[in-house]
Amino acid sequence: MRRKIYILFFIIIILGLITSCSDKEDEEQDISAIVSNLNVIEKGKEEPDKYWIIAFYPDKYKPIEKMKIFVKDKNVWNLIEINRTYTAHYAKDTSGVFNLYTIERLN
Repeated sequence: MRRKIYILFFIIIILGLITSCSDKEDEEQDISAIVSNLNVIEKGKEEPDKYWIIAFYPDKYKPIEKMKIFVKDKNVWNLIEINRTYTAHYAKDTSGVFNLYTIERLN
């Protein structure tokens, strides 16, 4: 009888550990990271510390889809020039907002 209680207790502990390590709550935090070439066509700011750029893929085989990408660092935003092509690493979160991580100008 005692052995059955220990086994049941062990199973409950294991199930508790498995469910506590589940990532179902973290699914909303998932992001989609992208690295691509972009043409910057506009830039601006919304709030005192919220900077953004409008860009699109320069691929001639895809339709032009403009996207707004938020830039966290003002210094990086200041270095970005309009009508230039860049290689950018950015991510889209679950709410559909794009955030810039790195950007490098193409020659």
